[in-house]
Amino acid sequence: MKLCKICTREKTFPIQDFPLTIMYSKPGTMVSTAPLHSHEFLEFVLVIGGYGIHQVKDQVSPIAQGDVLAIPELVKHCYTSDDQLCIYNILFSSDILGDTWRELAELPGIKALLKQQTILHLPQQKYQKLEQLVHSLLLEVNNRKKGFKIYSIALLIEFLMEIARHDFKASRNVSSELSEVRQNINDATFYISQNYKSVIFFDQLSRKVKMGRSSFFAKFKQLTGVSPMEYQMQYRIEKAKIMLRTTMAPIYQIAQQVGFNDTSYMIRQFKKYEKVTPAHYREILALKEVEKQ
Repeated sequence: MKLCKICTREKTFPIQDFPLTIMYSKPGTMVSTAPLHSHEFLEFVLVIGGYGIHQVKDQVSPIAQGDVLAIPELVKHCYTSDDQLCIYNILFSSDILGDTWRELAELPGIKALLKQQTILHLPQQKYQKLEQLVHSLLLEVNNRKKGFKIYSIALLIEFLMEIARHDFKASRNVSSELSEVRQNINDATFYISQNYKSVIFFDQLSRKVKMGRSSFFAKFKQLTGVSPMEYQMQYRIEKAKIMLRTTMAPIYQIAQQVGFNDTSYMIRQFKKYEKVTPAHYREILALKEVEKQ
């Protein structure tokens, strides 16, 4: 079982009586796999570049530029990203909005994101407007000019209202093909996550998710940033890293448990992605633990 970190209000918000902050993750600054975690507050995410995978419970979904998603309080989730994933995280406690939040939470757009775990893909014009809003909110929260709390709350409400009033039905009609492709790739990534230890025949997988081979490979890379084969390999490597961190199992045993029949091949692949061997990776972790003491 994965350990789940809980992000607390005290450690997240710089001003304790003002539970609102914005995090901006530039390309190359997100770890390839952000650990499973939850929050004591709400999180809204605007993806402004790159590709990644977002997992909530057992639901695995590709995310890309123009996507908006939301994570309720105390819901476990994590990211797997490429080097170019760039996102804004809007973190806030609902009590900062008082009764306004209770009204917002009942509007269709907010309800779809929080209760149905919908991922909203915005048209270009709307995406650019929300990006400008969030950037202004980031500057306001960070600069803390006179009256910044009032203005920050106003910008947050405007951001949420843009989502709340979004016409989900029209979006589905305009981008039904995109939605169907994303769902197919979502099904494929979920299948890989459940069968990563096994040999996967990707031609068969493309048929399983009702896509032609060429389209499947092209769209998979477009939405995740990697090929299906690379995705499975990276998934195995991430599982190996977890075992290296949390167990003292020998390398050959870890290789077998994550789907490698050849330990030497596993070591080569691990070094390809992590730039160090599994043994060296474990040594680095051990040194970090010693430094903490």
